[in-house]
Amino acid sequence: MTREGRTWEGENLMIRRGRKLMKAVAVEKEKAMGIVLSVDYRVTVSLNAQRKR
Repeated sequence: MTREGRTWEGENLMIRRGRKLMKAVAVEKEKAMGIVLSVDYRVTVSLNAQRKR
């Protein structure tokens, strides 16, 4: 019985760590996408400005 309890605790810890890692990765992806989006926005704005001239 104790052995099963230990493995259960271990699995819970792994799941928690996995979730933390997934959150960190998601945040990093959002930051990277934010940078990409801002670059796209700048390119679009500069292209629009050139067309108006």
